[in-house]
Amino acid sequence: MLEAISKKSVVKKGSKTPFIVNRFIISPLKAGFSGFAIFFTVLIFTKLVAYGFGIYPSFEMDINDVWLSLIGFLLLFLIRLLENLSNKNVKEF
Repeated sequence: MLEAISKKSVVKKGSKTPFIVNRFIISPLKAGFSGFAIFFTVLIFTKLVAYGFGIYPSFEMDINDVWLSLIGFLLLFLIRLLENLSNKNVKEF
């Protein structure tokens, strides 16, 4: 739906700015946030399982877990950005 709206605005206005913004900012940010969520969910699940088995005496989340999840954000953000930069199927702007 969002892609259809952005394509219509590109055709209407004759400007390629919405396409560029979607391709190089919005799409990588969505991928980055999903990477953050995936890493953070895996960390929470792992710590809950370890707490359930008695490996940890208490369940704790600290700032280092957030920093570690930011690695997931950066990885997926960069992967999507580089895919969009090297995509040969899209016409050059």
